[in-house]
Amino acid sequence: MGGADFLYVAEAQGIWRLSMMKTMPTARKVGGVSPGRYFLSRAMSNNWVLFISGAQGNPPVQYFDGCAGSPLAGLWAQTTDNGFTRSFRATGIAARPDGGFAYLADALQGYTIRVPFNAGAGSSPIEDRWGGNTVLSFADPAGIDAATSGALLVTTESPRATYLIPAAGGATYQDQVSDKVIHSLQIDHDVSDASFHRNYATGNQGIALVRNRTTRMGGLVFALSDRVVVEPNRHYEATNPWPTRVLLSNTVHDDVHSPYPSGFQTADRIVRIEFRGWAGVTQYLRVVDPPDTAPYAPVPTPPAYYADDNTATVLGATDWGLTTDPAGVNPAPQKCLAVTPPSNTVPATVYLKVPAHFAGDNFRIEVSKQDWGAACDAANTVEFVTPRYTSWKRIFIERDPMFRYGGLLSADATPLATSVSVAKTWDPDHGHYRALDGLDTIGLKVAIFDADQPYDGPNGGAARDRVCSGVG
Repeated sequence: MGGADFLYVAEAQGIWRLSMMKTMPTARKVGGVSPGRYFLSRAMSNNWVLFISGAQGNPPVQYFDGCAGSPLAGLWAQTTDNGFTRSFRATGIAARPDGGFAYLADALQGYTIRVPFNAGAGSSPIEDRWGGNTVLSFADPAGIDAATSGALLVTTESPRATYLIPAAGGATYQDQVSDKVIHSLQIDHDVSDASFHRNYATGNQGIALVRNRTTRMGGLVFALSDRVVVEPNRHYEATNPWPTRVLLSNTVHDDVHSPYPSGFQTADRIVRIEFRGWAGVTQYLRVVDPPDTAPYAPVPTPPAYYADDNTATVLGATDWGLTTDPAGVNPAPQKCLAVTPPSNTVPATVYLKVPAHFAGDNFRIEVSKQDWGAACDAANTVEFVTPRYTSWKRIFIERDPMFRYGGLLSADATPLATSVSVAKTWDPDHGHYRALDGLDTIGLKVAIFDADQPYDGPNGGAARDRVCSGVG
């Protein structure tokens, strides 16, 4: 799980804290935790993280402050009271975001246990078989997390599935089947409530949703057995995540078009982009101007994620931005746009229309869970940012035969003439006339052409169109 600047990983030797703000992350064991196998919850709204030993018996639920520089373990709740005294063996622990309850996956008897805060000393009882009487074969470790509504999701090994326990408890429902054992699960709490508590990320390794406090960029961290891997948040990504050239005009001549360089470009200045997301959950998109990557561009001062140096921005260009209209006309493109994917598998489609005339301008699109505001400048967390979309102009080069020298005839040439006269010019340095452009050199091959018979036409270069230069 993640705290401020830190990532916490539970493994066979205890709980380790990784510093994610360093080029080479460093790890150390969290103070106050003895060696042994532990399981971590997600951080609660007060940044506390719950953990429990995987030893059989009645180990206490402990906590530490995930944002503290030197976190120390403290007692959160006992796991025995007057009505609950049996032993268990935890393979996972979840905390309700408001901090009221902890949920344990008990591999010993296959039930979930709900433990209230300050259990053992307080008046709220520990509740066994929170998910009803269905015996579950929990994964070890089990992916488990609690939604803001109080609903609980937990993963099993046989069958390989995720089960849902409603907020009121008392029943367990199979929510999703997996082709592999899921050992880590995290509900997207920002968009999960009583209606959307099933919006969650899973992995067969440790997984956590994280964000960079400086750049506000969000992502997924996977804690593998030998390393930590950071990836974009795939639940909000674009389906075409690679740099794309967007042609401003693709007309060759007489309304004839060449193919666009990208299959996603649908018209001049318009490119289609598809964004994945949760069904029925609104995503908020914003167009931003990243730094120019050209070798001649000034190097931005790090960390520089915005440049605002596009010619279109500087000159106040209009008729560009995001729209849901393939033609880019109605509704008019705008810098910010809200879209809602129709399902978890069908993405939302939008269109980016770049400004006219300005080749070389760069654009990226940020995805957030929050509205960007009327001025599109809210300091939101960015769940995903697309690669660059760059305005391009296509240039066509005509490749024709070229001549080193040339000039005009001094008199019309008659048909079938065996010689022609080239106009001369006065050479004041030598006191006489000379042929234009060095044509006074004997033996040059001279090509003769006119408007009706151009040199590159059907008779171009034919013997009858060539003569040899001489003196006259």
